Amino acid sequence: MGTVLAKGDGSKGGGQGKGSLKTFSELQMLYLVRLAKVVVKLRDSTLVLKPNDFHLIMLRKAVFSTYLSCLKLRCAKEAQDIINRGGLVGSQEIDLQ
Repeated sequence: MGTVLAKGDGSKGGGQGKGSLKTFSELQMLYLVRLAKVVVKLRDSTLVLKPNDFHLIMLRKAVFSTYLSCLKLRCAKEAQDIINRGGLVGSQEIDLQ
């Protein structure tokens, strides 16, 4: 059974619902939640660690890897929204373009 996460048109990103709610499979939800957690951890860590710290490098790789998994699971728009809300696009933390 899918989980309702956000409003959408139900056309792309694995959404199977009709109307304004979008549903996601359990696997899609797993990776979207994982991405959100890693993005928050990266954002918070940039305040206390040096830019070339090993932990930041690993967190950046984790964000990118999880983002790629979201692409494969057809929930790229939602993943990009999570990254945008986390304040990572346009900064030095991660560049997905």
